[in-house]
Amino acid sequence: ANEPMQGVPQGVRALLEEASQGASCGVSKKIRAKKAEVRQMKLSVEEKPISKARHRHARGRTYDPQSKEKHKLKWHFGQQMRAKGYLKLAEGPISATLTCFLPKPKSWAQKRLKEAEGSPVTTKPDIDNLVKFYFDVLNGIAFSDDKQISSLYAEKVYSDTPGVAIEIKPIGEK
Repeated sequence: ANEPMQGVPQGVRALLEEASQGASCGVSKKIRAKKAEVRQMKLSVEEKPISKARHRHARGRTYDPQSKEKHKLKWHFGQQMRAKGYLKLAEGPISATLTCFLPKPKSWAQKRLKEAEGSPVTTKPDIDNLVKFYFDVLNGIAFSDDKQISSLYAEKVYSDTPGVAIEIKPIGEK
């Protein structure tokens, strides 16, 4: 098997192999250049951030109660990466930044709502559970395993538009 192309879908893989052999298949030079070298990846999703839940036990079996959400986000991030031309998994040590934009409580007064934009969140969900969930989703999509993350910055802030922004880059790149 062709190891450098491990995380690339079969259709895209065929196009890239044709392009590398000099065939005119409509793949731009920009995509071919990104295939060769993984640079900074920026991914995002506009929905309320999800934190990692514990596995559940029922009828003698253990299951992941978030498997549907994880599958949906894997598909979403995969589509986003293909659209942006990120066709290769990050290799070696990586640095990651995770910013979670949480909705403001509806019970707050208008003045407090306006002041809260961009301010840090000190309530649940816990930031470590947010980090665990999103990096579990990105396993096998953006990097081969989350053990590659050597440097991590995570924050959760209030926002009018809830969502998550993730930035991944190889360590050593400016």
